[in-house]
Formats: sequence, structure tokens, C-alpha cells
Amino acid sequence: MRRAPIALAAAAVVLGLAGCNSGGGISIPTIPSVTIPTITVPTVTIPTITLPTRTDVETVTGTVTQTSKPTTRTVTETSTTTPTPTPQPTPTSSGLPTWLWFLIAIVVIAIIALIVWLVRRRRAIAAWEEKMHGARREAGWVEDSLIDQVNSRATTAEATATWVAARPRLLALDESIYALSSTAPDPERAAGATRLRGRLQALVDAVSADTATGDSATVDDLRLRRAAVAKARSDLRGLLQATSTQKQGQRS
Repeated sequence: MRRAPIALAAAAVVLGLAGCNSGGGISIPTIPSVTIPTITVPTVTIPTITLPTRTDVETVTGTVTQTSKPTTRTVTETSTTTPTPTPQPTPTSSGLPTWLWFLIAIVVIAIIALIVWLVRRRRAIAAWEEKMHGARREAGWVEDSLIDQVNSRATTAEATATWVAARPRLLALDESIYALSSTAPDPERAAGATRLRGRLQALVDAVSADTATGDSATVDDLRLRRAAVAKARSDLRGLLQATSTQKQGQRS
């Protein structure tokens, strides 16, 4: 349909040229001008296709362009790689390790326990020494006072009565020294209490034998018994004096 005007125009041109060549005076009619309409081809634009993003080791960006006349198609492919985060090193603590803190705690506890033990031991020794001092003072009374009272009596009966009256006190003193020897804080103090008890017991036995002398005793018997009392008394006095001197030396 669009080619009909073009064909008519071409036929008119051919007829005109033929008339001219024959030499005739044919008048060629005026051919009206034909305006050929402009044909506009619509431009087809292909939309850009964006492919989905994928994660890979490398980042690759590629652009593919396809051009045709009059059609243009652009295809863009984008590949994005997300870098793997590098693990950060864990900061190390500059403090002491746990096992060292545990060892320090054990040492501190041991020191505290040692201090407590030393304090209790010192108190126990002080209490023991106080009781031992009382026992020595009581033994000194027996040697220095009681024996003189017994010997000063005019008759054996009076001496025996004085000695028997003091027996409960002597028994209490013996039990006290025995307890001190059993509860001494160290072997040296226990041995000291045992020696004191032995010397006191020897004196008690000697005086008991002397006061038990009957009317049938001879002069030699009386002399031997009085000698035994004197020796036991001297031994006890020497022990008490030695202990007193030792205590004074420790204090100074």
C-alpha cells in the first residue's frame, strides 16, 4: 500500500521521457507533487537485566553490551565478593595465672595458721609456767616451813599430829605437779615437773618414816631417819634454787 504513490510517479516520468524522444509536441500534464510521509520506526529499548549478586573469592565485574541497529541491549553482570573477616587475636591478660593465685592463697593461709598456733602456744606456755611457779612455791613451803614445824615439836606424837594435818595439802600438791608433767608444752618442761615431784615425794616419805618411829626405836634408827630427812630436804632445796636461778637468767 505504501509503494503505490511511488509507482505512479515513476510511470509518469517514463511517459514524459518517451514523448520527448519521439519529437512530438505532446504536452505532458503537470503531475501533482506527492509527499511521501516520513516513516518513523519506533525504538525498542530492552530493559537492563541485573543479575543477582553472588559471593565468591574474588570480585569480578563484567559488562556485556550488545548493540544492534536500531535495538540496543545492555546486560550488566556484577559479582561482589564479601571479604571473610579476619579473626582478631584474643588479648591476653597481663595478670597472674590462676594456679599462682591459688598457691599464694595456700601460703597466706599457712602463715595465718602458724601465727595462730604460735599465739596459742605462747599463751599455753604462760599458763603452764604460772601453775608451775605455784607448785614450786608450795614445795618451798614444805621444805622451808612445814619440816621445821614438825621437827620443833617436843614429842613424836605432836610431830606426827602436825604432819598428818598437812597431808591433804601435800596430796593436792602432788596431784598438781603430776598434772603439770602430763600437760607440759614440751619434753624439757615435763622433765622438770617430774624431777620436782620426785624430790618432793622423797622428802614426804622421809618425814613420814621419821614421824612413825615408835618407842622401840634406837638412837641409831633415829639418826638414820633424821639423816634421810635432811638429805631429801637438801635435794629439794637445791632443785628449787637452781630453777629460780635459771628463771632469773632467762628474764635478764
